[in-house]
Amino acid sequence: MRIDANTTQQELERLFAAASRRDFLLGTPLNIKRFLCDGVLFALFPCMRLGFRVGYAVLCVFAGILITLLGCGQQNIAGQATKLWLLCGVCMWAYVTLTRFLVSMQRWKESTTLRSPETLTAGPPTGVTDRLDLTRTQTSHKQPSLVMRLCIAEPGGIAALLVERQGKAGAPELSDQVGVCRVHTHRFGEVSQTLLLLRLSPGEHILRWLCSGEGTDAAAMRVQLLCVPGEKR
Repeated sequence: MRIDANTTQQELERLFAAASRRDFLLGTPLNIKRFLCDGVLFALFPCMRLGFRVGYAVLCVFAGILITLLGCGQQNIAGQATKLWLLCGVCMWAYVTLTRFLVSMQRWKESTTLRSPETLTAGPPTGVTDRLDLTRTQTSHKQPSLVMRLCIAEPGGIAALLVERQGKAGAPELSDQVGVCRVHTHRFGEVSQTLLLLRLSPGEHILRWLCSGEGTDAAAMRVQLLCVPGEKR
């Protein structure tokens, strides 16, 4: 789908709903491949949730205990220990699946929530442009960020942004994800392009991009406003 100044809000609504639903389903058991891979992983490494090294160390200890029991002729105890191990793996699998589902649900609710403005009164509405102004600032947690301002006219709606970043690092993230839907991210060599849809209420919005290292250079990042609600067609 090609997005430009002539793209209607109805078309953006359909794309927003489809992308949000896709991201939500990726975190549910309907993502069969990931669901089954997690089942195998946690059946073998129940403690993998604590990290690879911890999970591997616990597996080695359990394997040593199991070999000792079998060597001492304690097959019954070894069998019960194996069943307990598998039960722990199933419980951990269920916990991870539920946690991932709840996170996906929360993320879906955030993305579909209308983003409130910083101020209700703003200057002239921001028009479609191939480069929005970015300024470097420091957050309260001393993490650098790039700040961008958008003025949205009544009655608000969905804006489309194409974020292009130079360098080996991944695409920058917004400081919060309320009203934000990531449609896709593509990488061409050392250039990444991310298409974002933002559900915005009327007023002035201040978007803060969290970056690190070379990503804090405003010259290494370009944000294009492809479509904005209220733009005359």
